[in-house]
Amino acid sequence: ISALVLAKINLSQTKGKVILGVIFAVLFIEMFPAKLPITPDEQPNYVKALRELPAGIVYDNGTETSPEALYSQTYHEKPMVLGYISRTPQSVENKDWLIVATFLQNRYSEACSKYKVRYYTTIADKPIMQTGFPVVYKDSEVIIYDLKNSPNC
Repeated sequence: ISALVLAKINLSQTKGKVILGVIFAVLFIEMFPAKLPITPDEQPNYVKALRELPAGIVYDNGTETSPEALYSQTYHEKPMVLGYISRTPQSVENKDWLIVATFLQNRYSEACSKYKVRYYTTIADKPIMQTGFPVVYKDSEVIIYDLKNSPNC
């Protein structure tokens, strides 16, 4: 549409040159670079706690969505299982399901020994039933377990 309008302007007349100049001035002002707004980086308290813990792989089950977990990872900077990508190959999905099944079947010792998962975060309303794993962080929303104390880990 813009090209059609610009094609109709007669640049051999002064009026056409003025119209073209006004259009370019408006476009320049409209597209002038402005400073981007800066939003504060607010993270949940458990993510701040993860950042302070020793190195280890995290299974973040304390977030509602995978993108939230990956956003949290940019703050705590620990490797995670079950990362989120737009197109997951079937081979990766199969391996991810093995990890998920390990946690669904409460085989936490195997999660640490086989998959090297050290920290497991879960919603506080759904604590793990198996005892022997120290709670390294707990608030009203999330619990972080340290699976390193399991056998063979």
